[in-house]
Amino acid sequence: MKDTQPNPEQDVPSKQIPAPGRSFSILRLEERVTAIFSIMAKLFVISVLIVAAVFVARELSDSSYYIQNIEVPEAFQQAGFSGNTIATRISRKLNEIIQRASTVESAISYASASAKSDVSVDLIGVGVPIRGIIELIGNAVGIYRKNKITGEITIEGNTMVLELEVIGEKPERFEAPLDSSGNWGVPLKTLVTDAAETILKYTNDDVLNAYYGNALQNGEKVIRLSKFRLERYKGNREKEASVYAAWAQGLVHQKKLDEALVKVEEGLKYSTEEHRLYNVWANVLRGQKKFEESLAKRRLAFAKLKPTDSKKRRAVIMSGMASTMGSLGYGDSAIYYLDKAIEIDPDLSTAYYNQSLHYLRHKHDTTRFFELLETSLVKGIDAGFIYRDDDMKGMLSDQRMVALIRRFEE
Repeated sequence: MKDTQPNPEQDVPSKQIPAPGRSFSILRLEERVTAIFSIMAKLFVISVLIVAAVFVARELSDSSYYIQNIEVPEAFQQAGFSGNTIATRISRKLNEIIQRASTVESAISYASASAKSDVSVDLIGVGVPIRGIIELIGNAVGIYRKNKITGEITIEGNTMVLELEVIGEKPERFEAPLDSSGNWGVPLKTLVTDAAETILKYTNDDVLNAYYGNALQNGEKVIRLSKFRLERYKGNREKEASVYAAWAQGLVHQKKLDEALVKVEEGLKYSTEEHRLYNVWANVLRGQKKFEESLAKRRLAFAKLKPTDSKKRRAVIMSGMASTMGSLGYGDSAIYYLDKAIEIDPDLSTAYYNQSLHYLRHKHDTTRFFELLETSLVKGIDAGFIYRDDDMKGMLSDQRMVALIRRFEE
């Protein structure tokens, strides 16, 4: 029997050798996926850094004013009057003043300088606020916020004191006597109003002037602000002329007509093209019962308006024209001009107020009178002014008037 030897080539199972390209392709795929994810991660980080840098730059370059947490005694915190609470109240008061000023031009000026809300409250609560971190970053690189408002409230004897500073301006101090009952709400309300008006004085005096002149019709406050504004705008002849017009109108509110005319003449030395001067001059002449001359000055004021002047300015002169027409006995013409003024500027509170008087005086329509008077109060006229207006004296005892004033008195 023939021995058979195993044949290695036949009996040993052949090994499966992988195709040369398969393992290589999988490795390459893994490498590519890893590279793609690495690139995406880097792009994400870069995007986040860019967004953060833009946000930080925007915050640091923001021209709006913001109120930092007002410092208060520990007792205030326990009574619910935290620094955040008081800062928020100041912010709300600012918004109220802007609304009551009834001036489209001032509202636009204020918003453009401050991105809709000129003052925002930096809430400091749990953790560190984002704006606080950004400010630290800015300080580290030498960029400092210019529009910061700080304040501190203290109790000194029987007086509540607020020290307020708009960064870059001289700090101001306000005092309010404490209530005998120990109620902090009343003096706080006074200090909040003082703070809001002071912030506007330094950040947008046009708003404050409109508020004092249109809503409050407070001659003393208008004059005090005018003195401040003359110093602030010294050398700007056009602005100085408009400030003299405001000063003169403040004197008109005080019924000091001769002194008001002197201020008008001073203003004309700075500019003969300032329409406000002629409009106030017309108010002086109307107060002196020189109605025809007053009407001529109204027309001149209207002629001096520039294309860039706001609709509010046009409405104010229209309203003044109506007042003079009413004084001349042209009741229907007065109502017509006031309707035009309201059409031009539906938020002009004085137009509704004057219209109410014309319906009372010329139409003897008390229903329409009260409707228009209420609208004027809603639009911002100060309820306290009604007591000071001689034209309203005959209506003060009317129960509808009593109820209406009570609704709007602060």
